[in-house]
Amino acid sequence: MGESSPAVSSINSEKDAALIVSTTGQSVRTILVKDGAHTTWQWLVFYIYTGQIGFAPLRSQGTRRRMVERERYRSEYPQRPVLCSPKSMYRLADKLGMDALKILAANDLRMKLSSENILDELFSQFTSWYPELLETQVESFCDNCIGSGILPALEQKISAIVAGRSPHADAALTRLFRAWVGRAPTPKRMPALSAVLQSIPGGTSRKRNTEVKKHLHLLVSRCANRMSIFLPPPFPVGGYIGSGDGYLAVA
Repeated sequence: MGESSPAVSSINSEKDAALIVSTTGQSVRTILVKDGAHTTWQWLVFYIYTGQIGFAPLRSQGTRRRMVERERYRSEYPQRPVLCSPKSMYRLADKLGMDALKILAANDLRMKLSSENILDELFSQFTSWYPELLETQVESFCDNCIGSGILPALEQKISAIVAGRSPHADAALTRLFRAWVGRAPTPKRMPALSAVLQSIPGGTSRKRNTEVKKHLHLLVSRCANRMSIFLPPPFPVGGYIGSGDGYLAVA
């Protein structure tokens, strides 16, 4: 296979390289980076010199696939570094202010999203660090994955968030519901996720978690119904939810 391997992306790197290297004799901007995988740094140097970059499959695409692709690439291009993580490169490029390289990494991430891994990526800690990636992944979910039988897996993610196992994922969940509501056909009134959470009664932690699950499932069900997709609800999906003066119309 020639230099046009699908694992390799190319772009004019002169602009990005100028951010790090100056030959004019003037002062050069210094950026302190305390982390970054060795392979990522190797590819950064290779990119600056050649304008090419090689990205490995995501972990969410499967460990075996990632290993096989890396071995295949190494056998075809033994003089190059092993394929690097697009996430690791995106993070490094962000710290260095290398926008063109960030675009390459972001595009690679987007192309590797599917119904099999979208939830793992959408609710990952990495995505929570970058609002621009979160926005892209929410759009990908709504455009390509919403009718693929993914809702049971989404419920599992919601349960993990409620149980406190994914504290970084609240922004993704809120943004996802906003996108659903925004695409719904002229809803009368739709509660924001924050308002739903505020309306849930207090009590013991276990009792509150049960209430959170119930009300979040209610919101998922209403959004799903408005999006013309089916989610079997174990709870009623009409009327009002909340307590005291905090009732919210969802019918």
